[in-house]
Amino acid sequence: MLTQIIPLFVIAILIIQWAYELLLYLAFHKKEKIAKINNTEPISIISCAKNEAQNIAALLQALQTQSYSTADHALNFEVLVIDDGSTDATWSILENATPHFPQLRIFKSEAFESTFKGKKKALEIGVTQAKHDAILCIDADCIPTSKHWVSIMANALKNKELITGFGAYQKEKNWINTLVQWETMHTFFWYQLLSKIGIYYMAVGRNMGFRKALFLKANQHPLWQQVPYGDDDLLVRIAATSQNYAVVRSPHSYTLSKAPESFQQWMQQKKRHLSTGKYYHKKVQILLGTYALTQGLWWICLLFLSVFCSPLILCLLVARLVAHLFILSAFQKQQGLSSSLFKNLLGEFLWAIYNCIFAPYIFFKNYQSWKS
Repeated sequence: MLTQIIPLFVIAILIIQWAYELLLYLAFHKKEKIAKINNTEPISIISCAKNEAQNIAALLQALQTQSYSTADHALNFEVLVIDDGSTDATWSILENATPHFPQLRIFKSEAFESTFKGKKKALEIGVTQAKHDAILCIDADCIPTSKHWVSIMANALKNKELITGFGAYQKEKNWINTLVQWETMHTFFWYQLLSKIGIYYMAVGRNMGFRKALFLKANQHPLWQQVPYGDDDLLVRIAATSQNYAVVRSPHSYTLSKAPESFQQWMQQKKRHLSTGKYYHKKVQILLGTYALTQGLWWICLLFLSVFCSPLILCLLVARLVAHLFILSAFQKQQGLSSSLFKNLLGEFLWAIYNCIFAPYIFFKNYQSWKS
């Protein structure tokens, strides 16, 4: 009896996983038009800072070298930094930088009244104080990876109201960095490809843009009050549509920040990030949840249940892995994020374990601090 049921179970998992591979393949090959870059619209760049004395100067320096300028070569953007209660030298550094950076405007979060707290309060201050309708966000511990970051993001925002890019991490030679790099890339792999076929569910707060009116309307929504962070994913959940949302894919549009230095730091970060998953649209929860569940079950089928199956089923199990690694490698090459076959294989295996560990934070828990 068991020998009859197991092959049927494995086949069911295979059908689901192959359906997802087809979906990813079609999304990967879908072509999109890229508009010509235009520097005419002024931009407001917002960064929320809390105890970023070690990082803020590097961000300001990187922004001053951006190529987004007017006909007379003046920078065509302003920079607003909101200090959210820093206890280090962040504010002093900002004050000293202001005379040398005419486009820089600085604010203290405690000087403003708000119904929000944490990063959402700081971001609200930045948006309401911004002079321009088009807004870009970058974290204070990030830097753009190229001088064209503002140009590319602003160009994408011309015909959209909400955009997001990729927030990369600095590479280091340790196992936790390898894990963080792969998981971050894998997340980008999913939200970028799915966005190409009209499925959208997240943004990256350290590299996103939006129209002021869209943000101000979204922060009146009841969901916005749920947690002090999650401004990126909740903004997508509340305001994004297939017409007004886009993922920016150019490798020159990435931002770069320092990766968590320990497994505990990474766990803390992921708990906070993933706990907004419960607010995704139901169809997105089903889509992502079904993939994550069947991907884990697929590994069980391959490693433990394949002995009860025919050689043909075993071949289909292995072929699904080969197909997935092929799509993943092609995506990485296209995006300048190449990784070795071994790291991709290990990453896929660890990702199944990762979903089991973090599932409670996706569906049940709220975190109450945007920065610990």
